[in-house]
Amino acid sequence: MRVLGLVAVMSQPPVSESLKDAVEGFELSVDRLREVYHVPVLLGLMAFMLWIRVRNWQNYVVDGRVLFSGNDAWYHFRMVQYTVANFPGTMPFDPWTGFPEGTAVGQFGTLFDQLIALGALIVGLGSPTDHQIAMVHLFAPAVFGVATAIPVYVIGKRLGGRAGGLVAALLLALTPGQFLTRSLAGFADHQVGEALFMATAVAALLVAIDRVVSEKPVFELLTTGEYGALYPSVRPAAIAGLFLGLYMWVWPPGVFLVGIIGIYIGVTLPLQHVRGESPDHLAVAGVVIGLVTAVVTLVPINTFELTATDFSLVQPALAFLLAVECAVLAGLARLWDERDVPPRALPFAVGTLVLGGALVLAVGFPDVFAYFQRQFLRVFGLGATATSLTVGEAQPPQNPADFLYNSYGLALFTAAAGVVYMLYRVVTSRDLSPVYLFVSMWFGFLVLATLTQQRFDYYLALAVSAGNAVLLPVLVSMLDLDEVLGSLRDVKAYQVLSIIAVILVLTAPLAYRTGGSYQNAVQISEQRATPGSVQNWDATLDWTRANTPVEGTYGSGGDATLEYYGSYERTDNFQYEAGQYGVMSWWDYGHWITVLGERIPVANPFQQNARLAANYLLADDESAANELMVSDEGEQTRFVMLDYQMGLAGTQKFSAPAAWELDHDVSADDLSTPVYLVNRQTGRVQRAFGVQTQRSMESMRTRLYQYHGSAMGPEMPNSALGSRVVVADWDRTRLQNGQTIATIPSSSAPIKVRANLTAAQQYVRQNGSAQVGGVLGEPTSKVPALEHYRLVYASPERTETPASRGFRVALSQQGSQPRPIEVQQWVKVFERVPGATVEGQGPPNATVQAAVRMSIPTSNSSFVYVQEAETDDQGSFEMTLPYSTTGYDEFGTEAGYTNVSVRAETAYQFTVGPVTDSETLETRLWSASANVSEGQVLGETEGAVEVTLEEEVISQPEGANATDTDATTGNATDSNASGSVTAPSAGLDVTGDLGTRSGSAGSLAAPTRAAAVRAAPVGGS
Repeated sequence: MRVLGLVAVMSQPPVSESLKDAVEGFELSVDRLREVYHVPVLLGLMAFMLWIRVRNWQNYVVDGRVLFSGNDAWYHFRMVQYTVANFPGTMPFDPWTGFPEGTAVGQFGTLFDQLIALGALIVGLGSPTDHQIAMVHLFAPAVFGVATAIPVYVIGKRLGGRAGGLVAALLLALTPGQFLTRSLAGFADHQVGEALFMATAVAALLVAIDRVVSEKPVFELLTTGEYGALYPSVRPAAIAGLFLGLYMWVWPPGVFLVGIIGIYIGVTLPLQHVRGESPDHLAVAGVVIGLVTAVVTLVPINTFELTATDFSLVQPALAFLLAVECAVLAGLARLWDERDVPPRALPFAVGTLVLGGALVLAVGFPDVFAYFQRQFLRVFGLGATATSLTVGEAQPPQNPADFLYNSYGLALFTAAAGVVYMLYRVVTSRDLSPVYLFVSMWFGFLVLATLTQQRFDYYLALAVSAGNAVLLPVLVSMLDLDEVLGSLRDVKAYQVLSIIAVILVLTAPLAYRTGGSYQNAVQISEQRATPGSVQNWDATLDWTRANTPVEGTYGSGGDATLEYYGSYERTDNFQYEAGQYGVMSWWDYGHWITVLGERIPVANPFQQNARLAANYLLADDESAANELMVSDEGEQTRFVMLDYQMGLAGTQKFSAPAAWELDHDVSADDLSTPVYLVNRQTGRVQRAFGVQTQRSMESMRTRLYQYHGSAMGPEMPNSALGSRVVVADWDRTRLQNGQTIATIPSSSAPIKVRANLTAAQQYVRQNGSAQVGGVLGEPTSKVPALEHYRLVYASPERTETPASRGFRVALSQQGSQPRPIEVQQWVKVFERVPGATVEGQGPPNATVQAAVRMSIPTSNSSFVYVQEAETDDQGSFEMTLPYSTTGYDEFGTEAGYTNVSVRAETAYQFTVGPVTDSETLETRLWSASANVSEGQVLGETEGAVEVTLEEEVISQPEGANATDTDATTGNATDSNASGSVTAPSAGLDVTGDLGTRSGSAGSLAAPTRAAAVRAAPVGGS
């Protein structure tokens, strides 16, 4: 036993040797961890990115239906559905938008949609349902966004090793800017696809540049047939060309990246020659990249027009020119060497050639030169046109410093420091450090692009991540952190603290900031996780799809003649058949009308026909507006859709048509006076509401949205306030920058009421900064009725108007707590109809007023349509009335017409007077009533409506002999001039007493009119 015990003890190694083995084993594990640590870290970052982007996906599923955010996502959904049915084919032409021409989809129906369609086919096992396609489309942007972390890691790794790659991916994961918002679930726009494929193309390009720097290929290898020696350099260059081409497959305007590479080549190759470095190495890669890109982009060409927004010759031509540029510059360098020309002369010679070529192009082909100049300025020009300023994503940042800091925090400055370091290396290295030079130029161009159009921030996120990646190894070296990475046994405290400090500098400002309105990625993803305004259009477009004639059946009925997912040949002007019609609306809403309403919009978010829509909406003459609704070939636009942002001043989109119109010579200032709220403590200025001008009140959009086609004016019987008149009031405030603006009065209400028009006009003259009307649906002076437009539907969704909000804000600051005084329905649908002809007889040379009360069931409200006409010397008059009062069920969708939702509560009441004779003091009223059938309004029933007004004495001096004329027939009105359709007396008090009895407001009542709940302030100072 003792021997065995001795042997056992002697067989154990010394303690010191065991510890040594343990330490060596630990270091071996650390070495293995160092080799693979980036994989779990990168996967963890990608998991975080995915969680951020999809955690609120349920918000997009409303009552079992998937709704997407924004506008373009809906048209991509249409493209995906088509591609699923025709995989891998994409829609070549679409007659379901851009009426009356149709459109070639250009930037839609691209690789982005094909990839989503492929995902849907996989999920649906080859036959996905519409819901499965919608769900794949919903999650697609998040997947694209997460996948972008991989090429960003590759870019970072090329610049700063694996740690640099992880830093780049970390910053991409934390940025709360445009890259995040455009990669959230539900925002299925091609922009996140652009970011992914640009990052992939740039990563492949950096690999290709690194390879030629190390392999140093020359063109002699090609001429001597040494292809094996060329292969290591050509292969990554070909891959870079492939991904550059695929990037343009996702977004054809991405050809600007070819331009950036071309500028990079034009700068780098001559300077390398000056430094004594052969330009051949980089030129070989450039030729291969250019040629492969040209071949790849030749495949999807569908037009030979000069355009970068579609698959045209522009993409392969510029790529081929890139290859030519590389070959020519390499050849010039050889020519310089052969002729012993000083190398420093080459950059000047190249610059001279570029300027000369531009001059020849400008003189010989001015249209081509102007096109490329516009495209360059549009992306990098640091400016914006009036029309681009109406496109939210194309606007430059209002405050660039705040915009960029909110997106990147201190990482923007560290990225800039990284670029400075790269430029230092470029200047000090013999070969110009080609990778560093390209990344520096790429960073600079993307900064310019972002400052020109704020949407390009989703590109800048890639460059900022790269700039920080290159800085990491520099910091490691400066702080002796390479010792930490090399061995864990000699770690010093300051080194650990330095690592923590570096990480905090980059990430802490992105994760949390005190004060201000900054929101981090988690908060932004929470705030933006909503379909947005489409929810307010959804019910209206459902109604439109079910209750308006199917395309091809208007006026005739029968079966649809335009296949919704049909394949159509590309054409410049699609020939629509009889019964196929368009829908007029602002361009923002075109894709919703196509996809959700299955009707053909005139204008769309491609900005196609945006000027036509603007000209129509701002037209102040019905006849001129009607001409815009009929094409030269006779194709008819039958419906108009307006929402409150188009119909009411003070909304974000109200002034947009003024930037597009060409027919009326009006500006935003001609349409409304913006009234601002100024915070007296902080000095912050915020728009409260807008006061419409008389010109604006006379425009088609106001006459439709606010008046529903009715005549309107102060003291008219259908006015919201009856005989009382509304006045908009404001102060003039001078800001610190010297600008004078209209502001909410500090001590009284911004909306006041006077007993009559005379009193209102007197107040305006005395005040100096006030206007009769302009708010609450009341113009300054009378606006005539429309004869060919009728409201057929109003959405159940409602919203408080800007004027009402401004009124409440003003009074709340003065100690009151008022309730809304005006609420409008969000969307309204109008139909253009021939109208019913009324031929009548009344007193000579008098004004005949026709009025009918119409009911809006979606809001349980009503309005009064009024039209006036003048009788001639014989008492004859004629009217064209757009609203029917009977026969609705005879003309539905089966007959090719509309199942109107808005229907009459009464017959038309025709009146003249009351008129008081100045001699006899007798007051007389001429009146009659008549029904107008749906067939007469639609032009299906021949013959005019005949009306004869009968005279009645409704009052006379006391003691006079009453004349029992028995003039009023069974259909005649009573002594009320407007009969049963007088709006104020019959209005439903919805809001009641709003509790604003102090100050200028008094009590508020809310008669129902114009599909709006309006409560008028009474009295006031």
